[in-house]
Amino acid sequence: MFYKKGQYRQMGTIKAPPNMTKQDLRDWWFEHARRFKHLERMKWYTVLFTLEDNPFGPPPFDGYAEIWFESLDDLKKAFESGTEQAALDHVKEYGLWDPRYIQEVWAEEHLISLS
Repeated sequence: MFYKKGQYRQMGTIKAPPNMTKQDLRDWWFEHARRFKHLERMKWYTVLFTLEDNPFGPPPFDGYAEIWFESLDDLKKAFESGTEQAALDHVKEYGLWDPRYIQEVWAEEHLISLS
């Protein structure tokens, strides 16, 4: 099983700004993931997109991503490397570094029960 006690992740949501279609956002995000898939000490990267038409109404964001690390030390070392700064610059370059469009958080995950 991939998920186990004490793993750390950087996660975030993103919403397309007015000058970007949802397809443009998807294309940008896949480019972003390809560009930084070699992030040092990263365990895996997950990208999810919201459904256009769902029974709960319009979602508050258009996509969600997670970057998983084995330890907090690994996550911190990845952020101290130049690669994470380059990823941040890529976000800023497209005008997405704005709290109206992107939110980011770090979390420690623990598996409590599978039942």
